[in-house]
Amino acid sequence: MKALMPHDILQLWEEGESLHPLDQAVSVLASVFPDIPYRELAELSLGDRDHYLLSLRASLFGNRLPAYCECTHCREPLEFSIRITDVLSDRLTQTSEFKRFWDEGQLEITYRLPNSLDVGSAISKGDPESAYQELLKRCIYCNRLNGELVEIDEIPEDLIEEIMQSIEEINSQSEIFLDLICPGCQNKFQMLFDIATYLWTELRTFSKKLLQDIHQLAFHYGWSEREILTMSRKRRQYYLEMIEA
Repeated sequence: MKALMPHDILQLWEEGESLHPLDQAVSVLASVFPDIPYRELAELSLGDRDHYLLSLRASLFGNRLPAYCECTHCREPLEFSIRITDVLSDRLTQTSEFKRFWDEGQLEITYRLPNSLDVGSAISKGDPESAYQELLKRCIYCNRLNGELVEIDEIPEDLIEEIMQSIEEINSQSEIFLDLICPGCQNKFQMLFDIATYLWTELRTFSKKLLQDIHQLAFHYGWSEREILTMSRKRRQYYLEMIEA
């Protein structure tokens, strides 16, 4: 995983700010894995994608994630923190395709973990049911032993549910649920934590703050952006403190 320097983050944010969040997540991976084709990164399972994003976040900004939400019952604001080491799985899924047999071996079913391309295609369908059906069609394949293709709507519903449960268990890194308790009303609830959105928000905040610092230093000292970006963060901060003194 390539280390991102301040100028890398600026370029990443500038080029990716107008992209869809799914594409932003893949563009982040492309910046730290420059030798891997973009489509190959887009085809990573969502769990593996988020595993890399969590690891990158730890290397950039540390292990602690400040977080905020509102109680689902009384709407009281809650501030808390998450440790990446508490939610990061200890290994990648390694493979995203699995097989099983059904109906006394008469049906061969192949299914794989959803990736960014699958989710993007599902979202384009517009409504939840159509999106769900699109995911099923893209991620589950079924053939009879004679080679005849079985349509997704011909697969028994209980088998579909079993497969989706298996996908959720294998791909658990892609859905991180936090168990929370409101200190005001004692309401217990869960919050879904999305590292892709969280990290991009941090990259945006970092980039805008960095541009403000560059503006200040360039205005007062006449240095170019390139010269300022070659400085260490500590040195830039020291100059900024002298300006404000």
